[in-house]
Amino acid sequence: MNEQIKPEGLKEVQLYLLDQFVKVCEKHNIHYWLEGGSALGAYRHSGFIPWDDDIDIGIFYDDYHFLIKKLKEELPNDIFVQDGTTDNFPKIGYATKLRYKNSRIVEKGFTDNKYVQTHNINQGIFIDIFPFSQVPFKLSPFFSNLVFRVLAVYNDIQFETFTGKKRRIAKIMRRFLPLPIVLLCLKGYRKLGKLLNKNLYAIDVQYFIQKDFYKKEWLIPTQKLLFENKPYNVPANITEYLTEHYGSNYMTVPPIEEQNRAKHIISYEIFSKN
Repeated sequence: MNEQIKPEGLKEVQLYLLDQFVKVCEKHNIHYWLEGGSALGAYRHSGFIPWDDDIDIGIFYDDYHFLIKKLKEELPNDIFVQDGTTDNFPKIGYATKLRYKNSRIVEKGFTDNKYVQTHNINQGIFIDIFPFSQVPFKLSPFFSNLVFRVLAVYNDIQFETFTGKKRRIAKIMRRFLPLPIVLLCLKGYRKLGKLLNKNLYAIDVQYFIQKDFYKKEWLIPTQKLLFENKPYNVPANITEYLTEHYGSNYMTVPPIEEQNRAKHIISYEIFSKN
């Protein structure tokens, strides 16, 4: 079945992925919560934001490696865990994804990338998992963006888009500051977060830009809100969480041009199961 975006089919698959993920989390007593637009959707719309086309989930980094191991062991065979150790997917710059194997999407700025075209990377319908780690202090927007741009050098999908002087500088960085050293530095940053600050969290720097910072009591103990007629975990203090993430006007519906920019997926296929 090849079709332009019809929310029912796409969202049905994403909810299936979410439900299977939640089963593993609940089995092993792992905290999770709907993250970003999914949390806002639960609070403002009791489900998907009408123009949104993905599901985001937050967990704690301390649970991350154990959870990924259990997901790989326990999820149904039609779900693929894409975590930076599989199918040439980058170790830096992207959330871990659960992908539905019997599908394929065309995603803005991803599918037409040269690196993606020349490597075996699963492109099924997905949901995102973002690990949250302790941080030693709030980063300024300038420094957060600087760190994000530096780390982009080590993201093969983003590196493939570099041209001219930018590409030459990136090649020098990759040669004299190899990825294992960068990952070791990020490990040290996490340890510094645990040492200096027990209560401040952000999406882990290895996976996304750190521009929003949350107190632990805003995240857990989680509460339940309906999302497409089923209860799922959302942050404990969701109003503080949404204010930090979106600003104080998070209940205001954005203009139509912003709604269109929020979409990630151009088209998708769902294959018949054999």
